Amino acid sequence: MNKYTCPGWVFCHLKQHLFGNEYHTICCTESGILFDFEIVEAHDRPRDMPPVEFSNTGKTADLLLCLTKSVHHSAHYVVLDSGFCVLQALVELQKVGVFAGALIKKRGFWPALVPGHVIDQHFDDKEVGSVNSVGGLLEGVKYHIWAMKDAGYVAKIMGTASGLIYRDERLHSRDVDGRRVQFKYTEPFSLHYAYRHLTDDNNNKHHAVPSIEGTLRTQRWAMRVFQCCIATLEVNMFLRQKHFVWDGKEKQTVLDVSLDLVLEINSQPMPCCQSSEAENLQMIAEQHYHT
Repeated sequence: MNKYTCPGWVFCHLKQHLFGNEYHTICCTESGILFDFEIVEAHDRPRDMPPVEFSNTGKTADLLLCLTKSVHHSAHYVVLDSGFCVLQALVELQKVGVFAGALIKKRGFWPALVPGHVIDQHFDDKEVGSVNSVGGLLEGVKYHIWAMKDAGYVAKIMGTASGLIYRDERLHSRDVDGRRVQFKYTEPFSLHYAYRHLTDDNNNKHHAVPSIEGTLRTQRWAMRVFQCCIATLEVNMFLRQKHFVWDGKEKQTVLDVSLDLVLEINSQPMPCCQSSEAENLQMIAEQHYHT
């Protein structure tokens, strides 16, 4: 039965079809603030655009170098999605003083230089919670592949920093063959599970109703980028208040902080706009935040 033509079935893709612009984002793990994003460009780059700053280390490495530019030579650690699990990219990051770890997933084939089947076989007779690692050297940079036996699979992370040490004493539980098994996460897995959701949390706040994308209807590409910038500003202002002012507590909602921000902006003189443009901006703001 054809999943595309049969009227009795609905085929649900893994992810929704993307409309509009797509962005790569990076967030601070302590505050959740989104401090940089890159719009996904098409294959044909406009001729009038300036040359790309990082363009000779590979597509994934170039993107990561661009996103982490503000933290180069700072010894920061970046928790990467499995889509960025490219060894060359992690090596290029360490060359500029940024460490990283990326979850390893098999998508048809294992990533290059990852002996996934050998690692899985090694853990066949091991208990849940067992860990091990294998190291290597690429262009003078040391890297490791850390593996942990979980219930039903072996989790793997590739990285250029950290190791099989324990960050805290918290125990995690799994049900295995009718018994309860408890173990601790080593540092690479603890960092991954603690911070892997930050960009999703920021994105959820970004698109929470009422969203500026849903209020200000437009088909113009430039306006959609403007909407993304405004929504990012609103969410970052909320996260800034929560982390630096409210000591991690949510004393206001994102909508409350956004409304205060709009009222503050409207109270300032707007010399660059004509009166009609200022009135239109105020009308859009009021419609967005009072609907």
